[in-house]
Amino acid sequence: SNLLILLAQEDLSDEAVGLVTRLSAGPDSLDTAIALADALTLLPAGSRLAREAESRLRTSIENNPRSAELAYSVANLRYVSGSRDEATTFYRKALELKPDHKLAMNNLALVLADRRDSIQEALKIIDGAIAKFGKDATLLDTKGQILVLLGRPQDALPLFGEALSSQPADAILLLHLANAYLSAGRAV
Repeated sequence: SNLLILLAQEDLSDEAVGLVTRLSAGPDSLDTAIALADALTLLPAGSRLAREAESRLRTSIENNPRSAELAYSVANLRYVSGSRDEATTFYRKALELKPDHKLAMNNLALVLADRRDSIQEALKIIDGAIAKFGKDATLLDTKGQILVLLGRPQDALPLFGEALSSQPADAILLLHLANAYLSAGRAV
């Protein structure tokens, strides 16, 4: 996926498309599809590589219906491109295939939290993930974000603090903590 990202970022779309075409026909076509979906999450949705790759991804999904990793990678791609309903479907599929997929649980909770009508389900999922996997910084961050969205920033502050204790220089965590302080009406 790093090579695909580099080629696309350097505006070498023909080379990127050629690489995907060659690798998609080989024995590692599933790994290629996963790498392609992962690479596309970092590129603009309208990029040439994204347009050219969409049919290949659909074919890979059809040919690999039991791949939790492909479902997860495609879910991430759909999430960053704004297709929240498709992202939800693919995260659920990844979890159906691999119920202990920590990041799929985390990201499903995030995508559900984007909608007011599913935010309680998001909280339930992230609480289940924390119960299952422990107080992982990523999971604590997600729960904190959900609590802020629920209007409970005071409850989120200790979660962000705990997450930052293991990753003190994480800029995203610091941003989420600042947002929680602002939401709570407290100075940062």
